[in-house]
Amino acid sequence: MMAAVFSAAIAKARTRKLILLTGSLLVLLIGIDAFWGSGLANNGYSNALEKVFILVITIYYLTQLFQDEDTVNLADQPMFWVSMGLLVYNLVGLFDVFSKPVLSYSQNLYLQFYMIWSGVAIFMYGCFAFAFWRSKRFLNL
Repeated sequence: MMAAVFSAAIAKARTRKLILLTGSLLVLLIGIDAFWGSGLANNGYSNALEKVFILVITIYYLTQLFQDEDTVNLADQPMFWVSMGLLVYNLVGLFDVFSKPVLSYSQNLYLQFYMIWSGVAIFMYGCFAFAFWRSKRFLNL
């Protein structure tokens, strides 16, 4: 889904096709990993690849947005807020994928991490809500 969203926001046609193709291959890999690799666990190898893929397309979109001279105010861009929410959420979530041995060492540390991650999820959904609100304001102008 994020591949489709970001491919619509990216200007270069070749990059859009590459993002859609990579996203489609990633969905296939997630299915293969879920049934024959890691199982239906939340923290499989495909979860880490998915988070890295979202980070890459988010950073690519943000660099394209920062280099665009037509962008006057970033706070008015709905996709900026979607990107910021996804960037923060997937950076923290990527730590979760590789930290199972560390987090299983201490239940207190495990709970503290998931409290932080819950706050980050609230931040991400707040960014999404603000982006929807901004897009509504753009339609009324």
